[in-house]
Amino acid sequence: MKLWPLFPVILLASPSATAGPVEASAPRKGDEALAAGLWEVAEMHFRQSLADPSLTPEAKSQVALRLAESLIRAGNPTEALEILGQSVVAKDPETPFWKALALAGQNRFTEAAGILSDRLADHATPYRTETGLTLASLQLALDQPEAALASLTSLIPDADAAVAAGIQLNQVEILLDLKRVAEARQAMPPAGKVTARDRPRAVFLESQLLLHEGRPAEAQAGFQELINDPQGQALPLSHSAALGLADAIQAQGKPDEAAKSLLVFLQDHSDSANLGAIFQRILQWLPEKPTATDPVLERIAQWITPPVLPAISPISSNPATSGAVDIHDWRVHTDQGEQAALLAFSLYTRAVGLHQVGTPEARAESRHLLFRLRVEYPEHALTHRALYQQARWYLDEGLSDQAFAILDMLRENAGTPILKGEAAFLRAKAAYAGGDPKQAGELFDEAALALTGAEAKAA
Repeated sequence: MKLWPLFPVILLASPSATAGPVEASAPRKGDEALAAGLWEVAEMHFRQSLADPSLTPEAKSQVALRLAESLIRAGNPTEALEILGQSVVAKDPETPFWKALALAGQNRFTEAAGILSDRLADHATPYRTETGLTLASLQLALDQPEAALASLTSLIPDADAAVAAGIQLNQVEILLDLKRVAEARQAMPPAGKVTARDRPRAVFLESQLLLHEGRPAEAQAGFQELINDPQGQALPLSHSAALGLADAIQAQGKPDEAAKSLLVFLQDHSDSANLGAIFQRILQWLPEKPTATDPVLERIAQWITPPVLPAISPISSNPATSGAVDIHDWRVHTDQGEQAALLAFSLYTRAVGLHQVGTPEARAESRHLLFRLRVEYPEHALTHRALYQQARWYLDEGLSDQAFAILDMLRENAGTPILKGEAAFLRAKAAYAGGDPKQAGELFDEAALALTGAEAKAA
């Protein structure tokens, strides 16, 4: 749910506040370009400044640091590290901060976190608040939520009321992700201390808290407020509010209305980064046995456009001969843009929903849709998930050989460890049911290594 992304937190230092003693025209223009987000322009001016032989050592150090900052912001951390390794900035107290940011830009999170952790212990370090916020983000990226909470807690005593409230909101996010609702409620800052900029995030987190506390009607009102007045909201928060609204409606025993709210949202936001979470909910909220004309499935069908190429051959409706494991013989490369993402999720979701309908016609269309997904979007994350789903259906139909062929392929080639583990787990259950406890034990061990949490314990 994290709503405070890594790099915007990293780059909180204000260029105008860190310009140092240099007053020449070029560095001043560089500062102005930094403040305007013109990283390449800022870089040009700071390079010009460094060529000035009249710069004092102190001024040269400040210009070099601003150049490094420009490069980091522009996505060039490697060159920034070269500058930060020069003797001219070696003794500047800012240098460790920017070096950590450059390392983070190279995805060297552990090294960056180590530097920032050392700096956070010094209450006189430059950019201490930014150091702690960045460190917490890196620790979350390293799956260290307890360390992230501790880093944030260490900032609060020295922060003013408004900054402290923002830090507390970050803590609430982490605690909610950890399902520690009572602690999240305790960490929630008073509404009067939250800045206007942070207010939408505070409303969202308060609504999440209410939902977790079993007060979905109140939560719905909060999410609806955000949707009705999106001004000043970051896009991830706005889209997450639509998910929260649907969850709040569903929690009141209205799954059909919840699914419809997501379909309405998708109509205007087919490019949402939350497509996976949206369609997962839509599937989850379908009736156990939907009808072939279920309004949700019918609405999804409207997003399934005709294939971009004519079918090479008819798709058999016979599960034993529908070519489930030889799909790599040919592949179609199609547009992977916004509408393509919506189409891929629509193909998968309608296919699974139709399989639940259970009629021969619905299941034939279901197999056709999954086949089309695998052919048209061979690199999409849903492609292997579609194969896994097909394997489950084959096992239900007693077609073990076809199922095992798919599961063994997924154990080797699935795009994520989780899916590899799920394939091994399903294969293990089939082996045990088939009277082969030795193979089942080996496969359960394999699944346990790939899965996490409760799934790993079950394996």
